[in-house]
Amino acid sequence: MVGGGPKSGPTGLVLGHFWEDSDWAGPRCLYFPKMSSAKSSWPELLGLPVNAARQKILNDRPDVQVVVVPPARPIENFVTNRVFIFVNSDGNVTRIPVIG
Repeated sequence: MVGGGPKSGPTGLVLGHFWEDSDWAGPRCLYFPKMSSAKSSWPELLGLPVNAARQKILNDRPDVQVVVVPPARPIENFVTNRVFIFVNSDGNVTRIPVIG
């Protein structure tokens, strides 16, 4: 089996891993969407007050919805234009905010 890493693919896609195998009819490849260069996590916000964290995220990514999650609240499904900010009872960020 011969394998490799990312290569150029069709417009808007990145060629993922590719391989050839004598048991297969020929080369195979997987295409993945290009990853955005936009910021998707904010580790520097750990421990900051929620208002400062929210403002920083919105300054970096005005295209996302910021949702503040109080302690013990369950989160919902993954959404590519949403950022959860998990806070403690003092209103400080307790987890790294990420897209989701």
